[in-house]
Amino acid sequence: PIIDRLPAYKLQYWGEVDNGLAVVHLNALCTPLDGWQTRQVLVLDGGDCFFNLNYDPATKTFSNLSVNGEA
Repeated sequence: PIIDRLPAYKLQYWGEVDNGLAVVHLNALCTPLDGWQTRQVLVLDGGDCFFNLNYDPATKTFSNLSVNGEA
């Protein structure tokens, strides 16, 4: 399960304001990819090695968890 491997993931965070509401986006990568520290990484496939979700700081809730599929 992802939760067991979570400490090993590399994490990307960035914030946006959408219609006046702040949201923090998170990308999780089990394998660091070229440029992951300086640019937003988009990965297709890869299974649960890659996932993303959103955080709402106003409500302190997470949403839109998306785990990659495998081709």
